[in-house]
Amino acid sequence: MNRQPTRPEPGVPWFRYRIVWFMLALPVAAVIGSVASAVIATRHADPAIVDHRPTHALAAEDAAEGNGRARSMLPAEVGRNHATTPLR
Repeated sequence: MNRQPTRPEPGVPWFRYRIVWFMLALPVAAVIGSVASAVIATRHADPAIVDHRPTHALAAEDAAEGNGRARSMLPAEVGRNHATTPLR
């Protein structure tokens, strides 16, 4: 026969279990990471682009001026259309 105690034995408080702290640490770490990401994003924000011309138009203008690096950075569509065009 099993005797069940009528009164439960005094247990360990909840904060003495390591699993509780592990389960609390995961959401706390996520919140800290989110706050850190938000702070970094606001302090080191990229400046706004003021030039409203499309990027491929700028690259095409630079390539027309003879800038070699700009010519290699042309979009594929523009570069394909000018692949056989002789250099000036």
